[in-house]
Amino acid sequence: MVTNRVKAKTKEDRLCSMCEKPFRPRFPGFLLCYKCWRLKRDQAMEAMEEKVRTAEARAKAAEERARLLSRMREVVPDPRLPCVEEWSGMVMRLVKLCHPDHHENSRESNDVCRWLLQQRKRMSAG
Repeated sequence: MVTNRVKAKTKEDRLCSMCEKPFRPRFPGFLLCYKCWRLKRDQAMEAMEEKVRTAEARAKAAEERARLLSRMREVVPDPRLPCVEEWSGMVMRLVKLCHPDHHENSRESNDVCRWLLQQRKRMSAG
């Protein structure tokens, strides 16, 4: 069986486990040549930096979400619009004005009165 592996030149030389080229390790436990070790180290550093960037982006998104939620909770009603109590009071006055009993039980007065009562119910529920 023929292999493409290059043999170590001397007893001290070792074959790199990545590129399979011979190298002389500085310490007995080294398995990679310096070039492969640097490549592997750089790849690990890039992966770590990407994780940090991702974590920072997630943290920034969470902060933005919290900021937007707090702004949504702080929504101040428009002072030009009447408050719910004013609306419900006005609705009751309008119901009295357009009640079907005052308009010979007409279809229009029934529809308007029904709509006004639905609006009052929606305002008190909301």
